[in-house]
Amino acid sequence: MHTIETERLIIRPVKSEDNLALCQIRSSEFVQMYNAMKTPTPEVLTQEIQNNNKDMFILELKDTHQIIGEISTHPDNLRHGISSITISYYLDEAFARKGYMYEALHHFLKVLFKTDVEIIVARHFGGNTASQVLLKKLGFVHEGTLRKGIKGYKDIIYDDCIYSLMPDELK
Repeated sequence: MHTIETERLIIRPVKSEDNLALCQIRSSEFVQMYNAMKTPTPEVLTQEIQNNNKDMFILELKDTHQIIGEISTHPDNLRHGISSITISYYLDEAFARKGYMYEALHHFLKVLFKTDVEIIVARHFGGNTASQVLLKKLGFVHEGTLRKGIKGYKDIIYDDCIYSLMPDELK
């Protein structure tokens, strides 16, 4: 995927030099609380970037070029024989609830649907009302909840809330 520019953001493929900024954001309790990822070291994150650089996209402020978050794509392991992907995302706490992720995802999803993707899946931990509100605002439909579906931060077990979006549902 190519670079996308929005009113306030640049959404671009990850580069190896992004690892320190991403490591700092990912290590925060705010991000760890609702994501099923371990606190990374710069070395581990560098390896992840090298292995997944086609699936990781940086959210960068247009005016200052500060990295504020990430959107990633993953195979959709819930469907078979359908052109579908799963997205995940996170933001630095200082930029949360300011419309950045809605802005980023709205543009990002439009671009994804211009490829051969028929349906996009997103998931959030039970209790993550910010993600729930975001997904519904974008037009995602709640497909169901896998009770006690994922172990996350500090080994807390969360429900796994599953949503999907088809091209004509994007708001």
